[in-house]
Amino acid sequence: MNTSKILPDARSISWRAIVGGAVVALSIHLLLVILGTGISALIARKVDDSGAAARTLAIGTTISWTLSALLALWAGGFVAGRVGAAGNEDSGRMHGFIMWSAATVGAFLLMLLGLGGAVAGTAGIAKGTVAAVGTAAAQAAPDITKETKQMISGYTDEITIGEKPLPARTKRELAANVKALVTADASQRPAAHTAVVNTLVNSGAMAAPNANETVDEWVKSYDTTKAELESAAATAATKAREAADSTAAAGGVASIWIFVAFWVGALASVCGGHLGAAGWMLGRKAVVEVHTRPIPAT
Repeated sequence: MNTSKILPDARSISWRAIVGGAVVALSIHLLLVILGTGISALIARKVDDSGAAARTLAIGTTISWTLSALLALWAGGFVAGRVGAAGNEDSGRMHGFIMWSAATVGAFLLMLLGLGGAVAGTAGIAKGTVAAVGTAAAQAAPDITKETKQMISGYTDEITIGEKPLPARTKRELAANVKALVTADASQRPAAHTAVVNTLVNSGAMAAPNANETVDEWVKSYDTTKAELESAAATAATKAREAADSTAAAGGVASIWIFVAFWVGALASVCGGHLGAAGWMLGRKAVVEVHTRPIPAT
């Protein structure tokens, strides 16, 4: 009685093995990413600067995502090759590659469903952190219109007649004149200045010399404050633009990184499929014997 080794045909694909390998890869990847994110978060807590902590978390999580993806894809390829192509390395490599394709499609489907944050990794943390900085900078920009209104209100509240507040009508008139003064251009300011002084004098709040001095102080105070607010607004706008540029750059880098990482993952899957089919860790002889059967002598 002779025996002959019957190996699986390299063109024969076992979808059971591929699906099983993909599930194994995604499961391992999920667990390893969660573990890596936790470790990175603990390390980031020890960094005092919040920006540095965010960068540390982003870098650590990206590294853990990449390494866990490679390990998970290798394991998935190994399972696919071992189950679907034991004894045939060519078929094992093909099973590993198809398993990688299935796992990749599965990961993106999970992302589209909003369930794949861990599968997708957190390379986007860096981008999200930069975007958050830009948003915070934009929100921190002073509202010059609001500040101007508050300053004008403060100026008019200073004026009293015999320690009594200005009548409502006079106060409204004074506020309108002060607004026209501080928002006027250089050619219009003298006339606007005179209008404010006349309102103060006619209301009986103060004499002309004191009114002129008070209005000059208001103009100087407003111009100084406005310059400071405009400088702060320009700084915030610059930071927001820089953050937007950094966000776009981070998004581009993350996309290229993920592209390269996925193809390296494909190589890991093919390697795992090859070793799974070859019976690595199990002994090649044991794998081959499973696929032997007696052939009647002729």
